[in-house]
Amino acid sequence: MQPFLNLSNAEYEIMQYLWAQESPATLQDVIAYCNGENQRSWKQQTIYTFLSRLEQKGVVTAVKKGQKRYYSAAMTLDELRSVSAQHFLDANFKGSLKTFLTAFTGGQSMKEEDKAVLREFLKD
Repeated sequence: MQPFLNLSNAEYEIMQYLWAQESPATLQDVIAYCNGENQRSWKQQTIYTFLSRLEQKGVVTAVKKGQKRYYSAAMTLDELRSVSAQHFLDANFKGSLKTFLTAFTGGQSMKEEDKAVLREFLKD
């Protein structure tokens, strides 16, 4: 299993941009987005550090062409959520969905509507 990705708010913001792109983005593209559209005042080195961390976490891929590096998302938002949720479950509930649901409901019985939704989900 991949390590828990635990993205910071800034890293997540950059990922939102990369997920929306149809082609890889350069560092300059990301800087323009962060400091223009998102009205940040981050320095180039700060954004480069965020991109490097995202690459180390396996969420971003970077390909060098000439003098530039082109960044793209290595996983979708749904894949990120899945990996993060599985890690949370493993780390906090020994991978047990039943233990998680018991904690989530505070040991109380689930509403019938929630049980029906869960039953329907489990049929698939």
